[in-house]
Amino acid sequence: MSSLDWLRPAAPEPVLACSLDDAGLRWAALDGLLAPAGPGGLAATDLLAGPTGRADALAPGLPPGVALARASAVWVHTGRHRPTVTEVLVPRGRRWHAPHLRVHTQGIDPGDLVRVGAALVTSPVRTAADVARWTPCPAATAQLADLLATGVDPAEVTDHLEHHRHEPHTRRARELLAAVSARPRAPSGPR
Repeated sequence: MSSLDWLRPAAPEPVLACSLDDAGLRWAALDGLLAPAGPGGLAATDLLAGPTGRADALAPGLPPGVALARASAVWVHTGRHRPTVTEVLVPRGRRWHAPHLRVHTQGIDPGDLVRVGAALVTSPVRTAADVARWTPCPAATAQLADLLATGVDPAEVTDHLEHHRHEPHTRRARELLAAVSARPRAPSGPR
């Protein structure tokens, strides 16, 4: 340790949520230094540059066993399609409600969830299957394309859909996945 180490500033703590009541925060948001994150909060844009920061921004207030899903999981995995409402997945047989979240109750297999930072998130394969099944078509097409561009294997998504063929909208999901998989992929960066 150098004798000048005490002059170095400490690493900043992440700002995961704050109020927009302060004019300084509004200006920081307008300048692009802060971005919407979580239920009514803001986060430093550099913290949202990676999956961990995005998951941590959405994690506050989530109880154990509840996972970020659908559009929220797409944003965590790809950095694109920032959700306006945080979507979560709750296992069947468990009831949970929060007015600031969109809660989906479905079966969850052991491999369907991954830990990203402070949150459980549906795996990229499960996320792609759910998006193909449940998200309205224009958004589903864009979200699926971005998931595939990040390396999600369409064959694994097809296997997941086949394993859950009794679930609603499986045929639609297979057709949409086939259509998106057949398109040439352009590299996409975070939005």
